[in-house]
Amino acid sequence: MGSFREKNGKLEYRFSFKDPYGKVIRKSVTGYSEEECLGKYEAFMKSVASPVSEKSDGTTIPMLLKEVLNNDFNKNYIQESTYSLYLGILEIIESGSLKTTPITDVTGDSLEQFLMSLTDCYADSVIQKVHRHLKATMDTAVERKIIKSNPMNASDFRRPKSSKKTLDVKAFTKEEHKLFMTVLEEYKVPRGRNNYKKQILIEIYSGLRMGEINALTPECIDFKNNVIHVRSTISHGIENRAYVKDGAKTYEGSREVPISKKLKPILEQALEEMTDNQLGFIFYDNNKDDVISTKQVNNFFRRVVAKAGLPMRGQHALRHTFATRCIEAGVSAEVLRKWLGHKNIHITLDTYADVFNSLHNESIERFETRLKVKETLFEYVAA
Repeated sequence: MGSFREKNGKLEYRFSFKDPYGKVIRKSVTGYSEEECLGKYEAFMKSVASPVSEKSDGTTIPMLLKEVLNNDFNKNYIQESTYSLYLGILEIIESGSLKTTPITDVTGDSLEQFLMSLTDCYADSVIQKVHRHLKATMDTAVERKIIKSNPMNASDFRRPKSSKKTLDVKAFTKEEHKLFMTVLEEYKVPRGRNNYKKQILIEIYSGLRMGEINALTPECIDFKNNVIHVRSTISHGIENRAYVKDGAKTYEGSREVPISKKLKPILEQALEEMTDNQLGFIFYDNNKDDVISTKQVNNFFRRVVAKAGLPMRGQHALRHTFATRCIEAGVSAEVLRKWLGHKNIHITLDTYADVFNSLHNESIERFETRLKVKETLFEYVAA
């Protein structure tokens, strides 16, 4: 029970109660008599009693997650590329032990066991996404009063880490870069297959994402101002369908990237060889009468890498190679951020931390060389 006290000419009844999640809440009601205060107290307690029934209607985590995803997609809160990515996460959840278990029967232990089952199969980035969607779905179940509390919010619930080694997409070293360019130039494309050499050269000389390159139109190439206007990209949609997304990957992705002397003749040749297509793209798959996906170029890139005898890596290594050569040439992190279309400079610094760090010794040597020159001049003048 609570206690009474006088307050501003009225009686105040102060009491404590536990909410449905076990948290102790303190509250007070006021009236002109004890009977009035106790009446308000009883009415309040009746209003908060058993707000969550936890009566199972058979709803499972995958069912609720799919409903939320469909709702967000239909209301344009997420785009097709994001929706497709999230459906992939949904498939992972559906493939496990949580597929048929009603949410009311899901426990913290069962959630941890499911996440642990992923540690040998998926990278840590995937497990993070699965964990995030599971937590959000359980929170939704609480909001809808299907369950009283989310066990994933407990202080001792921790996401397990993947046991798979994280594979970094590394840039080409200077020696690898030279070898790759030689093999690319000499590589003979089989008859009837698409030639993606120019897209690869554009990426290595501009740092554009491959989806951005495949979405270029002649209007994007501004030789007057010597820049490429990046305004759209080829993205992955439902069932891995490649489609044109207006706007770049991020807000910062819409940008102007300078055209270097190495890049200009490649763009000029690409414009000359451009064929008519319904979308007006510089690069287009005439064999399929469709846009060119990043996967198509990546398969071509891998064949060239294998021909060169280089360690296998993804085509995104070309973008990292561009950035690495820029850093080695003294391009500042902020300028590089704008060229690459990174959201903030921290992404640039974190992604290429090793490259920036590797230049410290060279910078010290240049500094010491500069000091020696000054000392020599001073000594000569003094003499």
